[in-house]
Amino acid sequence: MLNRIAGRHMNYAAGGYGDIQGEFELRSAIAAHLAASRGVHCAAEQIFITAGTQQALDFAFRVLMTPGDTAIVEDPCYPPARQCLALNGIKVIGLPVDADGIMTEKLAACSLPPTLFYVTPSNQYPVGSVLSLPRRLELLAYARENGCWIVEDDYDSEFRYDGHPIASLQGLDQAGRVLYTGTFSKALLPSLRIGYLVVPIDLVPVFRAVRPALDRCPPTFQQRVVGDFFNEGYFPAHLRRLRERLRTSRDLLASLLKERTSEHLRILLPDQGINLTVHSTGTWSSDTAVSQAALKKGVVVMPLSRMNVASSDTSRLLLGFSGLSEQEADMGTRILAELFKHGDFRKSPDVS
Repeated sequence: MLNRIAGRHMNYAAGGYGDIQGEFELRSAIAAHLAASRGVHCAAEQIFITAGTQQALDFAFRVLMTPGDTAIVEDPCYPPARQCLALNGIKVIGLPVDADGIMTEKLAACSLPPTLFYVTPSNQYPVGSVLSLPRRLELLAYARENGCWIVEDDYDSEFRYDGHPIASLQGLDQAGRVLYTGTFSKALLPSLRIGYLVVPIDLVPVFRAVRPALDRCPPTFQQRVVGDFFNEGYFPAHLRRLRERLRTSRDLLASLLKERTSEHLRILLPDQGINLTVHSTGTWSSDTAVSQAALKKGVVVMPLSRMNVASSDTSRLLLGFSGLSEQEADMGTRILAELFKHGDFRKSPDVS
């Protein structure tokens, strides 16, 4: 259906520069979608279309912060976000994450409030925990009382498999301190490069003033295709089909891991997203060693220790199940089982 819609908009000669914030029809569709699915309170006028989440984050960090400012992030943290902060000259402090998300009680130990928080509350990347409602309210109260900004990265909110999601931070925010970002890279196609940033209404003029210096306007062709896909009602059905495929893939991978590697891996079945996290049961302690050994056999598993900010935990791995076929899941879990059976992963590969 995307191919058919794209054919309507192939006359490139008919268009010039678009709106600085993006096509109004797409922004209106996103606003309606976010209100219904995530409880986000916004109008089309508050939305900026971006080239995926990464550009949205860079845009927000550039506008809200100056070199030398401090940002608090989750520990472990999504590496490109942390790299983006570093490139903008921002000092990064990590707060640990547990089963209820970022540990807001640790804020009392901070000598000075940060300028900004960067968080993934709906599905913490990479651990997969969900920020509890009490902690959401505590974080919002802290930001309100101390004049901090919060950038909420809701990168895969469409993929909820069990239960009802907690309302977005932006939807709970009464003080206009939260900027909300999301993407269609996972729900549609990464190559479309369509993401979005929702900013508080009073910040819209500031963001409009800065946008031309970074990017004159987002590409109109992709926006019109995605806008029609939304406005003609195709997105909900597409999302239901995709969600069911991902649920099947998740359950298959988790089942095979439990059957073949339970002696070595404790599996955390996620309620949301396209990745699952596994913990060592105590038989291994170097996620880097496991990752490198698996890669030599053609299996990709990510060591969470590479995403640590201050944590020294090296006993967790991240496995993706998006697009994973039955054959790949079967082969990959067999290889992992063999590696654990015959390998010694108690030391990092660079330790003599």
